Amino acid sequence: MAKRNFWVHGNCDGRKTPLVGGPSQSTTGGMYLTLTQLDKGKEITAAMIQCIADEDGNLTTTIWANGEKIQVKTNRK
Repeated sequence: MAKRNFWVHGNCDGRKTPLVGGPSQSTTGGMYLTLTQLDKGKEITAAMIQCIADEDGNLTTTIWANGEKIQVKTNRK
């Protein structure tokens, strides 16, 4: 079985099963996640996560939250 570039695993109160998954393409697949929350009754974006892969096997996870950007870079090979 091929390993996926990225994988997400999360638990939510009230759910019987966890949120799990990853991109179906094992070498170039990526994924995008948006986390929202309420602020004075309005939905706002609390964080965004982008996971991308390129043809050379470079993997980058970028997280934006609270005006800050964090990147983790690795190589699949």
